[in-house]
Amino acid sequence: MNRQRHRARRSTAPYDRSSSAEPANQGRWRAMLAKYAVATRAPEADGAFESRWASVRGRRLHYRASKDDAPGETPLVLIHGLAVSHRYLMPLAAKLAPRYPVRAVDLPGFGLSEGPRNVLDVPALADWLAEWMRATGNAPAVLIANSFGTQIVVDLACRHPDLVRSLVLVGPTMDPRARSMTRQALRWLRGTPHEDPLQLPILLRDLADAGVYRAVRTLRLALRDPVETKLPGVQAPVLVTRGEHEAVTPQAWAEQVARLLPHSELAVVPSSPHDAVYTAADQLADIALPFLERTAAGPLLLHSAGRGAHVRLRAGYFPVPGKGGTMTDGNQTYDAAEHETFGFIDDEQPNEEGLTDAILDAEGYQEADKPGMTPEEQRRGATLEQQLAAEVPEDTGPARERDPGEPIPDEADPLQPVPDDGEPREPLPDESDPLQPIPGDPNDPDPVPPERDEAADPYAPDPTRPESGVPYGVDPFRPLPDEPVPPRP
Repeated sequence: MNRQRHRARRSTAPYDRSSSAEPANQGRWRAMLAKYAVATRAPEADGAFESRWASVRGRRLHYRASKDDAPGETPLVLIHGLAVSHRYLMPLAAKLAPRYPVRAVDLPGFGLSEGPRNVLDVPALADWLAEWMRATGNAPAVLIANSFGTQIVVDLACRHPDLVRSLVLVGPTMDPRARSMTRQALRWLRGTPHEDPLQLPILLRDLADAGVYRAVRTLRLALRDPVETKLPGVQAPVLVTRGEHEAVTPQAWAEQVARLLPHSELAVVPSSPHDAVYTAADQLADIALPFLERTAAGPLLLHSAGRGAHVRLRAGYFPVPGKGGTMTDGNQTYDAAEHETFGFIDDEQPNEEGLTDAILDAEGYQEADKPGMTPEEQRRGATLEQQLAAEVPEDTGPARERDPGEPIPDEADPLQPVPDDGEPREPLPDESDPLQPIPGDPNDPDPVPPERDEAADPYAPDPTRPESGVPYGVDPFRPLPDEPVPPRP
C-alpha cells in the first residue's frame, strides 16, 4: 500500500513541479536579472547610486556612490578582488545603502579607473586607496573587501590605522598552503558551480578592462604578499567570513586568520561560494549589519551591563538588545556575571586600580551611552586626558643648581613671626624683634639678671648691686669660695 501511494505521488509529481516550481524559478531569474542590472549600470546613475571620479596622483579613479546618505553615519568602502571591479560588489552595496553611505571603488587600473603603466603590488594599492579616502573625505571608514581586496585593506589598516574603523574580510586570501597560481586556479574552479551564472559576463568585462597582463602580474604579486605576518598588526575590529561552498578560503585558513587578528569574529555565509558579495549578498548583509552596528561608530569595547557595573567584551561578543548583562557570540547566549569570558569593572569598588587600568585600556574608545568617554570618565565628569592634566604638574624643564645664597622656594623663614594657627603658645616678649634675649636663657652670653625676691629671703645678697661681689651669670644664692656664711638669727 505504501508503494502504491508513493507511485501515485510520483505519477502526479511532474504536474506539481510544473505548477509550483515554475513561479519559484521565475522569481529566482528575476532576482538574478535585478542583480545584473545593478552591477552593470555604471557610469549611468540609477535610483540609488551614481558614478563619481576623484583625481589621485594625476589619475581619475572611479567609484560608485550611494545618493541618499544618512547624515553622520560612517561610510562603507567596498574593495573588489583580483581582475574585477566595483560591478560585482553592487548587489551587496544595494543591501547596505539604506543604512549607511556606501562607496564601491575601482582600484587604479581596474574597472573604469585610470591606472599607472606599471603594475602595482599590495602596499602600493593600499597607498592609492588611502590617498583616495583622504581626497574624497571618506575617512575614517569601514572597509569591506573580498578575496584579493582583503590583502589590500589589511595592509592599509596596519600602516594607516587612522583611516579604519573596522574591517569585513569576505573570503580572505592567500592561504599559505595554496600559494601558487595553479592551486589558486583549481580552488576557484571548484567553486564556480555555486556562483551566479550571470556573474560570468561581468567577470569577462572586468578582465577586458584590466587586461590579461595586469591581471596575471597582479596575481603573482598577491601570491608574494605575506598577509599572515600583517594580521597581528591590525588593531581595528574585524569580521572574517567564508562561503559555505567555497574552496578558495578553506575553514582552516579562515580560522587561522581569525586567530592572528587581535579583535576578530568568524562567520560562515550559508549556501555561499567565494564571491558572496554577489551571489549571496542577502545572507552576507544579514551577518555584516549587526557587526557594523557595533563597530561603524568606532571600536566599542565597553558596554553597560547593569547598574553600577560595566563589562569589557572580548572579541566576538556583543550585548543582547533589551537584556542588560547578557552577552552573545552569535551562536550562544551567556550571562556576563557568570561566564569567565567577561571581566567586570565595578564603579563602586574601593580599590580603584582596576578602574584606572580600565580607563587606560579604553582610551580612545567610545562607551555605548556616551561617545568619547568610558564609564569611569563619565562618572568623574572628565576624560582621561583631563584627569591626568589636573593631577600631573606641568614639566618646567631640567632642574638647575641653586646658588648658595639663594633662598629655597616654599621654605619657611625661621626669623618671621609664626602665623596664628589657633593653637595656644607662649608669646615672645616682642615678636617684632626676634633677636631680643629671653630672660633666664642659659645659652645667652649676656644674660639679663633676674629680679630679686626679697619676700622669699631678705638676707640674700642683692645680685643687682656691684658691691655684692656676685658676678653676672653666677647663682646669686650660692656662697662664693672662702666666704663665710653669715649666721642666721
